[in-house]
Amino acid sequence: MNSFRGPGLIAASAALFFSAAVSAAGVTSYVADGAQSRLDFTGVQAGAEFKGVFHKFTAAVDFSADALATSHFDVQIDLGSEDSSDKDRDQTIKGPDIFDVAHNPTAHYVTKAITKTANGYSAVGALTLHGVTKDVPIDFSFRRRPAPPNSRAAPSSNAWILASAKAIGKAQSGSPTP
Repeated sequence: MNSFRGPGLIAASAALFFSAAVSAAGVTSYVADGAQSRLDFTGVQAGAEFKGVFHKFTAAVDFSADALATSHFDVQIDLGSEDSSDKDRDQTIKGPDIFDVAHNPTAHYVTKAITKTANGYSAVGALTLHGVTKDVPIDFSFRRRPAPPNSRAAPSSNAWILASAKAIGKAQSGSPTP
């Protein structure tokens, strides 16, 4: 059995490719293209960092740099889709000591506010994990880019999000620390 010490998973990042539609509120509504998007994480096990990915998630984003007050993200993560390329570690992460997927199969992140920063944007949102909701800040960049080759989507966008979601999982004491 693997031994996890400290807060568990420490950071996550996403490269999300979206198809877009303009909404009446002046923001563009985007839905992540699951075939081209990734939601990666970095964790710590026995003092050493490891990398992993969540294969299943949805992300709906309403965003406009000119309408940050009405912009928001809504991300649902299937915690059972976690994969760190280590079967024993994955079993531990999905088990009762970390995500407890049997009782809490999803994590949910919804932004409350988005602001412009010198390097892009910063959002504060509610992360729900283990039935506990806490505010988690994220830094992200957002840029338009052409649709990838062979894509059916209209021009899409690329956003890096969840760059600073820390202390996800359970601490050694067993208490949730979203």
